[in-house]
Amino acid sequence: MRILQMLQEIYKNGNSQYVKELYREILNREPDDKGLNNYIEALKKGVKKETILSSFFKSNELLNKLNKSLCNDQHVDLSKKRTIFTRLQLILQRDGDPFIEEVFQELLNRKPNKKEYSTPFLSGIRSNKDKINVVIRITKSREFTSLIKFNNKNAARKPHNIKEKITADMVLKKIISHYRKDKKYEQDNR
Repeated sequence: MRILQMLQEIYKNGNSQYVKELYREILNREPDDKGLNNYIEALKKGVKKETILSSFFKSNELLNKLNKSLCNDQHVDLSKKRTIFTRLQLILQRDGDPFIEEVFQELLNRKPNKKEYSTPFLSGIRSNKDKINVVIRITKSREFTSLIKFNNKNAARKPHNIKEKITADMVLKKIISHYRKDKKYEQDNR
């Protein structure tokens, strides 16, 4: 399962379980009570789930853990459960085009296009810090956020399906609305 699909599944959870899973999957640890409670309260006050998710990806804790594992050339133990953290470790071990293609596949469920390859954002990758910044930037993108929210596997591959679904829902509502008005009109004119 790709990171995107894992996050789509996590996104479905209620506030408490959502935050717990982010700790387990992204930070690779159990949540501490203070952090867990702070995030749950933020969600109750209207902070969006995407904002909380973004804060996990750009947290100093994640950055430090990833940097440490990259600097120490730590072997990723694949015998344990694959978390988002371990998947990130594996991706960050790649260089050049394989890194770029893998990060796009994992986070956006697609390959980068030619235009994206030529952007300074991707063509300027020189260090592990640059690679981590690519991950953070993608996770903050509108495309990533919309894919996380929309949990239909076919639509995740073809984002335009979102509009088709909304249009179909709108048409159905319009039909029902007209049906109700027609029924009411018939009753009033008897």
